[in-house]
Amino acid sequence: MKNVLRLAVPVGIALLAALLVTCDVIDTDGDGTAQVAEELPPGARAAAQAMAGLVEIDEGAVVQVTGPVPPGTSLIECVASGGAPVELDLPSTPGTYYVFLIDETPFSLGGHPVRYAWLETGSQAFGYVDAAGRMFIDRPGTDSNPYVLEAREEIGSVYFVLLAGDGDPEPAEISGKAESAEGSLLGAPSDGECQKLALLFDGGDVRVTWGYLIPGYNVYAAVTYVAGEMAAEADAVGEWVGGKGFSVERVSQYWGNDHPLLRDRNHFRGVIRRKAAEFGPCPEGCCHELFIFIAAHGSPAGVLAFYPADGSEPPWGVSVQEDILDLLRENLPECVKVTLFLHACYAGSVLETSNANFCDNQCGLTILTTTTKDKPAMGNPVYDDCIDDFLEDGATKDHDSDGVKGDIYDRYVEMIYQLEKLPVTLSNAQGVPQAYHCPEGTSWCSLDGSAVRPPQTPAQLEVQPRTVSFQHTAGEDACPRTVGTITVS
Repeated sequence: MKNVLRLAVPVGIALLAALLVTCDVIDTDGDGTAQVAEELPPGARAAAQAMAGLVEIDEGAVVQVTGPVPPGTSLIECVASGGAPVELDLPSTPGTYYVFLIDETPFSLGGHPVRYAWLETGSQAFGYVDAAGRMFIDRPGTDSNPYVLEAREEIGSVYFVLLAGDGDPEPAEISGKAESAEGSLLGAPSDGECQKLALLFDGGDVRVTWGYLIPGYNVYAAVTYVAGEMAAEADAVGEWVGGKGFSVERVSQYWGNDHPLLRDRNHFRGVIRRKAAEFGPCPEGCCHELFIFIAAHGSPAGVLAFYPADGSEPPWGVSVQEDILDLLRENLPECVKVTLFLHACYAGSVLETSNANFCDNQCGLTILTTTTKDKPAMGNPVYDDCIDDFLEDGATKDHDSDGVKGDIYDRYVEMIYQLEKLPVTLSNAQGVPQAYHCPEGTSWCSLDGSAVRPPQTPAQLEVQPRTVSFQHTAGEDACPRTVGTITVS
């Protein structure tokens, strides 16, 4: 039980109570892809077929199979808090046992509903329990090891993957990664200059997370699936915003790049304070701008998980309200317009808190999230996720008919429209992207083509986006608190 206790110990702040640790899978040849068999071995196939006949499993689900395992094995939810993990204990009586993790929304990014199950192949006795994350397999009297993907097979429209191991992570070597600076990187702020600063984070994950090989797609178990995907998306968003005149800074908890890392929550707060201090005195005629993007695991409590950069656990938590918005409000000059873009499960929960004080004190605030308060965000190697839609499909659209294709509002709306193109099982699992904007009716800053933009609230965004038209002067300064005429149909 040594590993189980380590996974479940408190992580220092109560905010992490709802966060999940993802157990992991490693590749078998070190090149990022696993060399796996095309079919399950006979014993595992028979167990998979029996389980499919005993428990209803949705089409398109991915089911982890591991076994045989000893009698008395326990399946334990990988959690990162002091709360009790879900646990399913196998009988101690002799028999041939296989264990399963049934994932019917396998491309969700982070914790989401799953089921753990066991089957004794001789008697066909079985048991199962609902859970919300990957499982650690605690075999009595044995050492633990990372998962290794050995085989996969489609059986009746369900994808079964055979994993050896137990789910214990294998930390990476990160001696080449420096810590993110807490002192200024830009020198003394310029007097009178309109500044555009961007800060982009990825929160990392346990090393390594397992992908799936799906027939018809060249998608293999990869050593970088979740942590690497988050880092790649933060890099891509940084490249886009950098092309719009922003000075870009990257911070990454992914072991596979050389971006600076964070030690803990206090270090994160120090970086936020330092970035706020890099703005100079308020200029005339425009506002400073701050763009923050975060890709991370999230929770309904509005807390983001940041993992140690070597892929170990437990993670530490960042409260979006306390550690970002409140901290910025306390430290930024009043002339800064802030855009906060969150790609995390349950990210819409941050819109539940009033930000009236922020809007009263600052030039403006826009919050974009890739999902709602009660659903996961999608991380998908087959279908584009919301960030892909934002960066690629949204670049050519002009949803608000303001004559500017691919501004931030067009890209945001495109994330919503693209949900309609997903298979029903995926679109139902993925929440609708959300947005909040200060009620003055200003634009979404220089990334926006319109000088006037209506406020949006969580309640408005539970439905598909409506046609919006604006009356404003082309070329009008995007930052002052202007109020335009807004028609919504």
